Amino acid sequence: MFGLLISGLFVAAEAQSISDPQTVSQYAFDPVFWGTKLRKYVNCNITNPPANIPSTAQSCQYPRTPIPSDPDFQGHGWTCDAGFFCPGQTEKFACTPGFYCPDNAMEPIYCPAGFHCSNDTKTIEYCPGGQFCPTGTITPKSCFLSYCPVGSTEAPKFFVLVVFLIVALIIYGFYHWKAKADAIREAKRKGELEQTAAAARFARNMQDNSMDRLERTFDIEFENLGLRLPSGVEIMKGVTGTLRAGAGKTTFVTLLTGKVPRTSGSVKLNGQVDELSNYSKLIGYVPQEDIMIRELTVRDILMHSARMRLPASWEYHKVKAKVNKIISFLGMKHVASSIIGNESERGISGGQRKRVNIGMELVAEPSVLFLDEPTSGLDSSTSFEVCKNLREIAQSQGLTVAAVIHSPSPATFRQFDDFLLLGKGGRVVYIGPREDAIKYFDYVGFACPPEESPSDFFMDVASGVIPSQYDPSFEPAHLFEYWETRRNFKFANARRMTPQEAVQARENFLRQSKPELFNDDTIKKHKAHDYYGFTNYIAVALASILKELWAFLSDVLSELGQTVLGIFKTDNVRKNANIIMQGWFCMKRAVQQTYRNLNATLVDLALNFTAGLFISIAIQKFTYLGASPREMCAYAPTNVGYQCQATVDTIRQAGMFIALGSLFVGISIAGNTFGYEKVVYWRDTASGMSVIPYYVAKALVDIPRILIGACMYFVSLIMFFPYAQKYTTLISVVILLHFYGFALGYALSTAVPYSKLAVYGTGFSLLWALVLSGVVPDLWDVKTSYPSAVQWLWEISAPRWAIEAIWIKEVSATGFNLKPDHFYDFGDFNLCITNMVKITLCWHLLSILGLKLFNRSKQK
Repeated sequence: MFGLLISGLFVAAEAQSISDPQTVSQYAFDPVFWGTKLRKYVNCNITNPPANIPSTAQSCQYPRTPIPSDPDFQGHGWTCDAGFFCPGQTEKFACTPGFYCPDNAMEPIYCPAGFHCSNDTKTIEYCPGGQFCPTGTITPKSCFLSYCPVGSTEAPKFFVLVVFLIVALIIYGFYHWKAKADAIREAKRKGELEQTAAAARFARNMQDNSMDRLERTFDIEFENLGLRLPSGVEIMKGVTGTLRAGAGKTTFVTLLTGKVPRTSGSVKLNGQVDELSNYSKLIGYVPQEDIMIRELTVRDILMHSARMRLPASWEYHKVKAKVNKIISFLGMKHVASSIIGNESERGISGGQRKRVNIGMELVAEPSVLFLDEPTSGLDSSTSFEVCKNLREIAQSQGLTVAAVIHSPSPATFRQFDDFLLLGKGGRVVYIGPREDAIKYFDYVGFACPPEESPSDFFMDVASGVIPSQYDPSFEPAHLFEYWETRRNFKFANARRMTPQEAVQARENFLRQSKPELFNDDTIKKHKAHDYYGFTNYIAVALASILKELWAFLSDVLSELGQTVLGIFKTDNVRKNANIIMQGWFCMKRAVQQTYRNLNATLVDLALNFTAGLFISIAIQKFTYLGASPREMCAYAPTNVGYQCQATVDTIRQAGMFIALGSLFVGISIAGNTFGYEKVVYWRDTASGMSVIPYYVAKALVDIPRILIGACMYFVSLIMFFPYAQKYTTLISVVILLHFYGFALGYALSTAVPYSKLAVYGTGFSLLWALVLSGVVPDLWDVKTSYPSAVQWLWEISAPRWAIEAIWIKEVSATGFNLKPDHFYDFGDFNLCITNMVKITLCWHLLSILGLKLFNRSKQK
């Protein structure tokens, strides 16, 4: 390379005849003259050339000294021993490994591509078949998964496509076998379900309840329940009433169950002051949304819920019988083996999902069941069926059922025994028997027309749409006073208007008191006035933040204390599955969820394969060539001398690309592990599931995905990347990067919304694999120029250690004379691997903390 540079600089020199005796005599001892004018390129002396050299094989020439035996030099010139190069008549320097210096070498040349040179640089041979030799090769490299004739300079491994297809076919075969096994198992389960249904029919014919009565029930009394937010806004006040065994508003339910700490009021259970939160294992809560894992079947979901929440003393056959009984009772026998489904994959209907949502709580045998809008999104017929089922459950089991419901049909409304209506601010408008509600509202001046739906009428009264037949100045807030003074109602003896008169009286009152409602010209838009000033607003905001922070810390410390006490205290409410069994149940569910969908598995494989392929194309020319000998560079012009002594090193950039691809794939796939089912996790933890067994189970189930994905990424990565190290070291780094990428994805998914995960994941990948990689900026600059306060960021970046590990092994395998560079040390490979493992484990710990500490209010 350098020899070509030198000869190019003198190509325009005036030609002189070498055979001219005066010229030979004049320049006989001038090394510059001989090193430029008399350089002669000759063919390499190839050892053991093959009989048939492919036409694609490269040629080889090297710059030879002007030897005396050459007739062109008439006995002048000099010779040089093999293994050395002699740029001048009196100069002789040893050649370093990776170069080729045969007899009479004027300059060393990199061992040409397509050849391999001996370690002593004296001999050169064609690269043998089945191997390839890039520039600077000492030991030929294997052509595994590729075809390499004699003299190959590269080895595109197109056979990796065959590997990908084989793996895909194996996975497809596994899923096909599993589908058959599942079909056999489902047929057996269907028979068991038929037996359960037959037994239930026989029990009904014998006039016996098909649902066993509960061993423990609660009569719930509540008095003056209230909630005032930190901002001072009161959203519930003075709610008093009773929930009897066998018999809403969401805020009311959360206050009653202790999900939100109330600011006033008390709760009694069976006549004793107590808290429902002390009996959380006996409380069922059905959320408004149908929160469940959509890839599972109806039976899978109910079995998991039952085994997690029923007493640990229950044997498997008893749990299964309980689940079958609930499936039969809810009328879901024909869809028991159907998946729930989602927007992209068809499953059961909306009404059936609602029944599954309720069944998840019923299989746990709760003593009290709360439901948040169980008829939301359902038609009137399905709503009626759902509420009819709830009524049958309450009557047959002695179960206390309380439901928040909006605008039910008359038939649905009649399924409830008691009725609570809350007005604005969470105050009571009515609470009592449903049958007495019409009489009460008629008593206070609101007669429900016979053709009107009672529930809609009551809502209209609470909203102020229906005028009072007693008071034209009626406002909805008056309803609270009516209820509190119902025994001494102030209008009890007043004249009662007809509905038509009430409407006219209300309109006349509004025209006099609020004329702007009837005249658009009088409407005025008032400019908001800053009553407090900017400083006070800042103070109020800071106070609110501090209150919320204190509430958060108090909640965390309280839960920690309860957890510690629980270790030494016997659970007298219900002893559920221990942590080990919870982990086993969660792992079983995760396996069903993760490895049931063939398409999702193949998409993961394709993502890993294509990402590795793109990276392979990008880094196919990235390599390492040692620096030219210092003695040769002494002849270089000043402006290019520094280039002569520099190594050709793009391995770190290759490592950066490899890390970037691994992190992108890992975060993209791992974000679905927890981010996709975050709401399911919230519901499960509210039901008593521990965080650690859940997390460990999900992470363990992902290990095969990580290993198979990393292997797919690796085999496509090496398609064009001419790596020199052992494939075992390179694939080990790739696997660790994938584990690290998954850990990052887990942590990120616990902290950011699922819909934003792709955006944050891209930024995270660029941060750790690019900015903190130690490549740009260079680790040497970071260590020598950056403040020590920020240098630790590079130390906690796994890609920074992965790139060093790749660089160490790749450069060591080239055979060039090596020296540490970029703040790397050739003895630190094991340290790099250890640090990657430690950093990955730390991210797993952060993921567990993220699951536990973020969105705490939704985990209760």
